[in-house]
Amino acid sequence: MVNPTVPTREMKRTLGLIVGLVSMTQLTAGPGRADSTVAYCSLSVHDHTVAPTPLQACSFAQYQGNAYVRTSDGTQYNFPDADRGRTFQRTATEGMLRFSREGEYTLTVMWPSPAISCRRTDL
Repeated sequence: MVNPTVPTREMKRTLGLIVGLVSMTQLTAGPGRADSTVAYCSLSVHDHTVAPTPLQACSFAQYQGNAYVRTSDGTQYNFPDADRGRTFQRTATEGMLRFSREGEYTLTVMWPSPAISCRRTDL
């Protein structure tokens, strides 16, 4: 007869699997996870020879104050919080963020609203 207080090899393996799954869940869904969403973006180049881009679907993520934007054409923009006020300015209003690099461009990120519809498939 098997003693129920002594773990068998199968019980140890199952326990190891459960601990591993819980650990992976905490790593991927814990408080350190980035906030990300689908949004709309418009880019305005500061040399004024190019018209601002029309609103296009983009992906916005933020992690510990660092912001990341990827437009539907695959262009990526990174705004490290440590560089805020030095290499770029960040302006926030309700429903919108604006990142400006003096003499280069201004990237506007807007959240979807009833007037603006965006789908994850646009990315």
